Amino acid sequence: MSSSQQELYKRFSDIVLNDNTCKTNKYNMYLSVFMIKDNYGRFRNVANALIEDELSSTYTWILQCLVKATDNIIPKSFWTDSEPGLINAVAQVFPNTSHFYSFYACRNALCIEIFEQSYMPFQFNGGIQSTQSVESFNGIIKRSLNSTSTLCEVEEAINKRYEEEIRYCQLTDLKAKYTTVGLPHLLNFFQMLIQLLLNF
Repeated sequence: MSSSQQELYKRFSDIVLNDNTCKTNKYNMYLSVFMIKDNYGRFRNVANALIEDELSSTYTWILQCLVKATDNIIPKSFWTDSEPGLINAVAQVFPNTSHFYSFYACRNALCIEIFEQSYMPFQFNGGIQSTQSVESFNGIIKRSLNSTSTLCEVEEAINKRYEEEIRYCQLTDLKAKYTTVGLPHLLNFFQMLIQLLLNF
């Protein structure tokens, strides 16, 4: 977790999403990706972990490291797929956090209890219904890697994607700052005055 990722997490830790992907390296380690939703509604990568298994103890360790790296900031809501090890770890490390499960994972698993928990009313979920944004990030990473990639290549791919994300956000911010979309041109405010001057 870089210092800029820590800063993002501290600013926008209300909603944290997690998903794992496999076959990104020659060691058959899973890539666990954590993302937040920023004030523009964009999903931003804030942490990654390479793990050997999907046991509850492994996820507990990852979540504890996340809390430690972010000065004990606990998310208000946490989105995951319905991975049993992660469900147990979230309950242990984030006991007061609303834990939501991806709509698609629940629907496909036909697990009514988890599906109903995922859509409890009056819980802050930021309008999210799935971990699709994290899966999208995983897809981008997987396209640049394969099952023979080294761990250094995995890190390079993640860093490259993160830099692209930063540049895109900077461009979006710049456009928002200097674009007058939806605002009338200044001449429209003085149309009557211009007409009077022309007639004079």
